[in-house]
Amino acid sequence: MGRVHYWYHDQSKGPIPRDVWAGIVADARKIVAVAGRRRLRFWRRIVVWLDYDRPGTGPELSEQQIRLNGAGDLGHEPFVIKPMNRDFDFCKTANKPYATVVTAILAVAAERAPDHLRIECEGPDEPAEEYRAGLALAYEALGRKVPCPVRTTLGHAERDD
Repeated sequence: MGRVHYWYHDQSKGPIPRDVWAGIVADARKIVAVAGRRRLRFWRRIVVWLDYDRPGTGPELSEQQIRLNGAGDLGHEPFVIKPMNRDFDFCKTANKPYATVVTAILAVAAERAPDHLRIECEGPDEPAEEYRAGLALAYEALGRKVPCPVRTTLGHAERDD
């Protein structure tokens, strides 16, 4: 089954400011680069393409959107986030390795644009567990701690203060 990741965009705030979005994209580039060369659990590395059925295509990390998916059988639904999304959007990752990249990018987006985005997820396990790998990837790629953006069973976002 896996987890479903949701992100809600506060429409009253308008699009994420250009400079903030540029920071999210820059962080996403670093995350994708590190994911492509690191080991995670039993996976050699996390390869992301534009879509799971488009071999060798890199993800889109631009001022219009961030779009990626796992490679081949390791992909599921595309992850697409834009500076101005609909009220909400979602991505089912089916416990595939690219979920680590998705959670890292969602955490960074929530950190950089807290007034614009709210992140939620649902699935069989405690959300913070799945985000732990994404937060570790973000730390490795960015050299800073990024707070967990999802609510835990304690009813608050897990943060390392």
